[in-house]
Amino acid sequence: MCVAGTACDVQDNPDSPLDRSILLVTLGFARAEYNQRADTFIERTIMFALPSIPSWDAAHPILVHLPIGLLAFAPVLIVATALAGERWRRGLAAATMTVIAVGTLGLVLAVMSGEAAAKLVDGILSPAATTVLEQHEEGGEMARWIFLGLTAGYVAVLGLTAVLLRKKKKAMMLGLHTVYLLAFMGGVVALANVGHLGGRLVHEFGVHAPLTKYTGDTNWPVFVPRRYEESDD
Repeated sequence: MCVAGTACDVQDNPDSPLDRSILLVTLGFARAEYNQRADTFIERTIMFALPSIPSWDAAHPILVHLPIGLLAFAPVLIVATALAGERWRRGLAAATMTVIAVGTLGLVLAVMSGEAAAKLVDGILSPAATTVLEQHEEGGEMARWIFLGLTAGYVAVLGLTAVLLRKKKKAMMLGLHTVYLLAFMGGVVALANVGHLGGRLVHEFGVHAPLTKYTGDTNWPVFVPRRYEESDD
């Protein structure tokens, strides 16, 4: 004999109010678990999705980091190539040439995109920010020509190295690499100064490239520079 509301009553009467309540609670937990898993899946999908391709005048922050990293690392490869034995020298020389060439190409593209981005803030920056922007532009153009020259110079260094090694003049080869390394380090210092000026534009004056394409809206946030009131000093 079953008493209403007990476990045997639920089994004998599957349509009882208690049974329906348990079923609704179970379905509620299942639905909540499903929604949580679905939200997690969507978040992870968005996290690993490829970003949209920016416009050319917004590509400067993306393009600028690769050449800085490659060209700053190149001196290590230059030294390794100069000191390597015959077994490793050719491979290291090819790696060094590739790093310098790719870094220089990236620098050229970074300067071009920076020039396009600079046109968007023409006339809307404070005098102090404008001065830093002009120094950044001039420094970038100078660094571009420096590394174009250094890229061509390394081709000459490799050619002379082959000649000197055939003539058993390793000391002269090391001296040649030393001179080139010093010149290259000068270029890296110039590049670091350009990067510092770019960092000032972003972190001191709040100038940054647009992340969305222009839609025709006059309120479109091309750049969001901070407005500074000029002091009387």
